[in-house]
Amino acid sequence: MGRRPTGLDSSSTRAPTQVDVVAERYLETFAALDPSAATEMGITGHDDDITDYSVDGAAARAEAARSALREIDALCGDLIDIAK
Repeated sequence: MGRRPTGLDSSSTRAPTQVDVVAERYLETFAALDPSAATEMGITGHDDDITDYSVDGAAARAEAARSALREIDALCGDLIDIAK
């Protein structure tokens, strides 16, 4: 994945959580499936790619989001209420 802006200060020493791992994996998938949005967000490495706006492309993006939410729910579903 390309370099991206982050909300964390580079001197942050917080250890990544399992939720962070899921979020990072989703962000990588998101950037690959929607390179136009990734470029707009400042995620490098996708500038030469085009987003697939077909039905299949939209379905892949939706499934990636659902998959990440399922993973988050499995990790901490008792702490948060994800509308199903």
